[in-house]
Amino acid sequence: METTPSSPAATTTADEPRALVLVLTTLPAGHDADAFLQALLEARLIACGSIQGPVRSVYRWQGTIEKSDEQQIVLKTSAARTVELEEAVRALHPYEVPEWLVLPVTAASSAYTAWVLGETASR
Repeated sequence: METTPSSPAATTTADEPRALVLVLTTLPAGHDADAFLQALLEARLIACGSIQGPVRSVYRWQGTIEKSDEQQIVLKTSAARTVELEEAVRALHPYEVPEWLVLPVTAASSAYTAWVLGETASR
């Protein structure tokens, strides 16, 4: 049977990807990441969260080099919700200074963009 590659999904226009961001944070290896993500989903602050790991972080904290086993968390959200998301992450996070990195999305499919924006819309 001969197959042809499917056409790529339509990508967003120049302005649409800027509506989305990826947020990176980490949690301790034993922390309940599912509950963390559940709270953010219930508040409609994210459309999706991915738990990756284990990862080993090596960093300087208060003058000492530390090593920690962690979980990398990737949050998919709208740029409009980042302030509220940061407040929620800080409230839920066990670290004094949680990782908080907001990465711009430069391209995304129209369908995925619409889904993320719909899931994170204030209601």
